[in-house]
Amino acid sequence: MVKFPRKVVSFAKGPSQDHLETYPKDRFNHRINRVPMSRIAVLVCISLTFIFRRGTNLPDFHGLGNNVDHPEWGANHSMLQNNTTVAFANGFSSPAAPQRANPRLISNYLMGQPSVLPSTQGLSDYVWVFGQFIDHDVTLVGNNSAEFFPITINFPDPIFNPGGALPNALIPMSRSAHVPGTGTELGNPRRYANEISAFVDGSGVYGPDSIYRRLVAHTYRRKDEDIQWESSSPEYH
Repeated sequence: MVKFPRKVVSFAKGPSQDHLETYPKDRFNHRINRVPMSRIAVLVCISLTFIFRRGTNLPDFHGLGNNVDHPEWGANHSMLQNNTTVAFANGFSSPAAPQRANPRLISNYLMGQPSVLPSTQGLSDYVWVFGQFIDHDVTLVGNNSAEFFPITINFPDPIFNPGGALPNALIPMSRSAHVPGTGTELGNPRRYANEISAFVDGSGVYGPDSIYRRLVAHTYRRKDEDIQWESSSPEYH
């Protein structure tokens, strides 16, 4: 039997204090017990069905199921498409064109800007920053730390080798991590997997999998000027 307090306040007759009415618990229990349990069960089932159906219509944070015929297309950890021919030096795995100019020299030449150059279209830097943000929301290839591939700076550089006084200056870089089993021979060049979904879904902010999602969902608190993550999961401790 459903139990209620000795008296329950009802506003059925109006919101003012003059219209307050109290009911003894026996009267409430009598009314509740008159409702058939089968009707209560039906209402509960309908509510749960509605809740679960709403959940299935939400996009998957892995990027799965966006294409009905090919649900894996665009999902995180799926292979990136090749829309051009590969350019590996050996045709399948080694870095391309080792005879090319140093990439830092090319960068300094292209990006050197001694003075402010306003946009002819009146655009601010927020335009390219937003473009970079969108780019990072649709593609991300991880690094392979086992394949250290630095950029040598054996020339004067205002940041990495001022005046050219450092003979062994370099920019630490690593090659991109390729999909295991690819890059073994001609006809099987290296392929790369996208670590996030290929959709503009905020995965760059909220993460592409359950670990990042839970991490962002957890709140933090400030204690003694230090940020401490609060989590019941041992993954973050």
